Amino acid sequence: MDQKKETAQAAEKKQAKSEESPAPYTAVVYFHGMGSQRRYEEVSRLVDCLDHYAGVNHEQRKTGLLREIKAYLETCRNGRTDDVSYLRVTHIKDNQRPKFRFYEVYWAPLMAGAISTKEVVKWVLARLATPVRMGKTPWRLRPRVKRSALFRLWADHEKGGKNTYQHGDLHELLEDYDAFEGQAARQKYPKGGFRDFLAFLSDQHNKNNHGAALRGRIVALAKEWRSSHNRAEMFTFAMLLTFFAVMLIAVFAAAVAAVGVSGLALAGLVLLLKEIGLADSIGIDIDKVNSFFLQIFGLQSNAPWSQVFSRPDFYVILALSLFTLLGLVLVRTFLRDYVGDVQLWTTYEETNEKYRKRKEVLKGAFDTMAHVLLDEACERVVVIGHSLGTTIAHDTLLELGRYNRARHNDRAKALRGPLPLHKIEHFITLGSPIDKVHYFFESHKGKHHRYNRVVEEVRGDLGEVPFASNRKPHIHWINIWDRADLVSSSLETPCNKLLPDLKVDNFEISSYYFPDPVKSHSAYFEHAEVISIIFDVIFNHRYSYKMAPREGSHGAPNYSAQNVGPGTRLPFTAPLQSMMIALPWLILGTIVVHLMRVDFWKPIFLYGTAFVIIVLLIAWGFSKMGGLLKPVKNPGTAAHSSTETTSSDVL
Repeated sequence: MDQKKETAQAAEKKQAKSEESPAPYTAVVYFHGMGSQRRYEEVSRLVDCLDHYAGVNHEQRKTGLLREIKAYLETCRNGRTDDVSYLRVTHIKDNQRPKFRFYEVYWAPLMAGAISTKEVVKWVLARLATPVRMGKTPWRLRPRVKRSALFRLWADHEKGGKNTYQHGDLHELLEDYDAFEGQAARQKYPKGGFRDFLAFLSDQHNKNNHGAALRGRIVALAKEWRSSHNRAEMFTFAMLLTFFAVMLIAVFAAAVAAVGVSGLALAGLVLLLKEIGLADSIGIDIDKVNSFFLQIFGLQSNAPWSQVFSRPDFYVILALSLFTLLGLVLVRTFLRDYVGDVQLWTTYEETNEKYRKRKEVLKGAFDTMAHVLLDEACERVVVIGHSLGTTIAHDTLLELGRYNRARHNDRAKALRGPLPLHKIEHFITLGSPIDKVHYFFESHKGKHHRYNRVVEEVRGDLGEVPFASNRKPHIHWINIWDRADLVSSSLETPCNKLLPDLKVDNFEISSYYFPDPVKSHSAYFEHAEVISIIFDVIFNHRYSYKMAPREGSHGAPNYSAQNVGPGTRLPFTAPLQSMMIALPWLILGTIVVHLMRVDFWKPIFLYGTAFVIIVLLIAWGFSKMGGLLKPVKNPGTAAHSSTETTSSDVL
C-alpha cells in the first residue's frame, strides 16, 4: 500500500510540475462550415488531411512527420464553465518535436432548428431584388461594395501585368471617393450619382492644381471602375434570374408530377374498385375516368390501358415524379440546414429575435479564442475557417479587435492587450462567402452620412487591430477560392477604404475539370496546393508578415514577398459555367414553345438543349475519370490514385 501511495504521489508531483511549465505550442483554431456538422468531425478531418500529406511527402519534400495525435481536455481560462477539448499533435522534423494544438469553434447546435423552411424560402426570394436595388442606389451609397469592385479591378490589372496606371492613382481615387461622401460634397451634389462623382473629381483636381495627366488617369480609372461594377451587377442579376428559371422549371415539374402521380393512383384505385365490383355501387363512371386519363397520354378514350405502359410518356412522368419528390426533400433539407444558417448569421438588426442566436455564436467563438490566447504557453495562433465559418471567424477577429481597442486610448498598443492579439499571425479562409454576404445581406445603410461612417468605423476592417497595427499589416489573411465554387470568391470588401496595400491574399485554385459547385466547395482539404499551404503555415511557420524580407539593409518590409496568390484558373471553366447558366433557360424555352405549340422554335430549343446537355455530360465524364486535378498523392503515382498513407503509418 505504501508503494502504491508513493507512486501516486510521484505521479501527482510530475503532473503538477508539467502543469506549472507546459511546453510551448502553436494553436490552430478551426471554424467549421454551415450544415449539421458533428462536434470534432471537421477539425479531425483537417488533422487527418495534414497527417496524410506529411505521410506521403516526408521523404521527397522533407515535410517531417506528425505523431502523438491525441485528444485532451482542459479547464477554460476565461470564466466559462465548460471544459475545452483539443487535439494535440507533435511535429517531428530535424530532431525537433514542437507541439501543436487544434481547437474547434463548434457553433452548429446554436443554429439548429432555429428557423423553418418557409421562412428561409421567403427570405431567399426577397434577395432576388438585391441587384435591382443596387442599380438604383446612388454611387455614393453602399461604399464598401463599390470599393470592393475597384479593388478587384486593380487586382486584375496587376495580375495581367498590364497596369497602365501608377500605384498612387488607386490611393488618390479612394481618397476622392471618401471625400465624395463628406458633408460638403453632399451639399453640392445631393443626388450622389456617378456623373456627380465625375464632376466632383474635376473640382477636386482643379482645386489641388493637379496636372492634366493625373486628372486624366483618375477619371479613366473611375470610368473603368464603374464599368467593372456594372458588369459584376449584370452577372449577379443573370445568376439570380437563372435561379428563378430553375424555380419555374421545378414548379412545372412538380405540377406534372402531381398530376401524373395522382392520376395514376386514382386510375389504379378505380380499376381496383371495378375488379371487386364496388365501382357501380358508389356511382363511379368507369368509362369517363378511363377516357380522361387515357387522353392525358394522347390515346383514344377506348384504348386499352396496356398501351399506357408501352408509351415513353408514362415512364417520363413516373421518373419526373420520383425525381421531383426526391428533389423537394433534398431542397427542403438544404434550405433548412444550410441556407437557414446563413439567414441567422446575417441578421444584423439588433431588434430582431434571430439576432440573439448570432450573438450566442459570436460569444462562444470569442470565448474560445480568448481561452487560447490567454495561455502563456501558446506562442502563435493560426485561424482557419471554411464556408460560413469564415464569416464567423472574421467577425470574431473584428470583435476581438474592438474589445482591445475599447480598453486602449492608444490604438498602437491594442494589439498586445488585454488579449494578446499579436499571437494571431495567419487567417486562412476556404470557400469564403464574405463578399457575397456583405453584398446580399448586410443592410447597414441610413439616410444620414454620419450613421454610415460610424457603422463602418466601429465595425473595423483590414486597417484595424488585429489585422494591422500602425498602418502596417499584421495578420496574413490567405483566402483560397475556386471559381467553380459559387459560395466562394476573391475577397475585397474587408479592405480598408484608404489603405489599399492592406489587402487579402487571394489564391485561386481549380479542383476539377468540370466546374461542379457542390464538389468544389468541399474539396479544399483534398487539394495538394491548399493542404501544402496550410501545412507550411502551421508546421513550418511560413508566409508570416513578421518575417517579411526588407528591401535593402534599412528598407521597409516587403510584405508581398510572403503572399501565395494569385493562383491559377482553368481556361474552360467560364465557358462551361456559361452553358450551365444557359441550360435552365433552354429547358424553360423548350417547355414554353411546346405548350404554346410554336412549331418553328421547337427544334431550335430542343436541339439546343440536347447539345448543351451532351457537352456538359462529356465534360463531366472526363472530369469524373480524372478526379481531383491536384490530389495529395505519393510521388510518381497517377493523379487519380488514392492512398491511405499517414505519418503515423510511416512510423
